[in-house]
Amino acid sequence: MKASGVLLVLLTLTRGYAFQIPYQPLSPSDLYERREGKIVRASPEDLALARTYGSFSNKGPLKDGQRITILTAKNMYKVGEEVRVLHILEAVAPGITVWVMGPKGIYGEFIDSKLVSATEPGPTAYDGLMTQSPYADFNYDITKYTFTQPGKHTLQWKGGGHPFQGSLNLESNVIQLTIVN
Repeated sequence: MKASGVLLVLLTLTRGYAFQIPYQPLSPSDLYERREGKIVRASPEDLALARTYGSFSNKGPLKDGQRITILTAKNMYKVGEEVRVLHILEAVAPGITVWVMGPKGIYGEFIDSKLVSATEPGPTAYDGLMTQSPYADFNYDITKYTFTQPGKHTLQWKGGGHPFQGSLNLESNVIQLTIVN
């Protein structure tokens, strides 16, 4: 009983303040997604993909010490096959606050230069953990798309950051997809 009281006091004292937590390596130990209104562990395949981020050579460009990057398991999919898109924000310059609770909603995602998500986040509040850079934040929703016709398509994420922050005006890498029969 005493332990839970101590935990409550600690959460009350730290809520809303940035503090240093251990550096999130470029390879996460766990990954979550939203499924049927619940937050659940992402599939082992998604976690394995996220763990390739550190060696991924096509990361988004650095701007003001931060970058956003999207990953897909492959670049060629069959018509009707689900394309799962992972989102990462990496803050490399010192002194940047990263809003790490999630998975956070995605806004500013484009297919073939056409917006396929909300432009900006709606009103939100934040009552979660923040940390200081350097940090790689994998706590974003995994978006899912299917294509009904063969062809070539591009994916890109623009904005980045926690909805509470608004757009960070970052642009991710561009993923080139080929959809085949």
